[in-house]
Amino acid sequence: MYDPNSQKTLENFLLMMEKNKDYGLIQNRFPHIAKRMGQLWGKEELHTYLDVLIKTSKNHDEHAVGFPREIMEALFHLMNLHDDYFPKIERRFTSKSDMWDLALFGK
Repeated sequence: MYDPNSQKTLENFLLMMEKNKDYGLIQNRFPHIAKRMGQLWGKEELHTYLDVLIKTSKNHDEHAVGFPREIMEALFHLMNLHDDYFPKIERRFTSKSDMWDLALFGK
């Protein structure tokens, strides 16, 4: 049975991501985000975490500078990869703009 809290799950995630160019880009530019993604991989909370990052970046609020386009695309690709690996984890939309992002970036 899959246990998203196990050390083995984190090890499997890191092995899988070792050759993933999107994860490599995130890891090189934002290692704290890559680390948190590893901790949340296989959990519904990953969507919430990435959703907050993406929305904060898109809204350019007073506390955020925003991510470069290639980082945004990598985050979306990794979110889609997570959906492929864990189809039973339902992505929840928190606003209508999420549905627009879905249309633009996939899944």
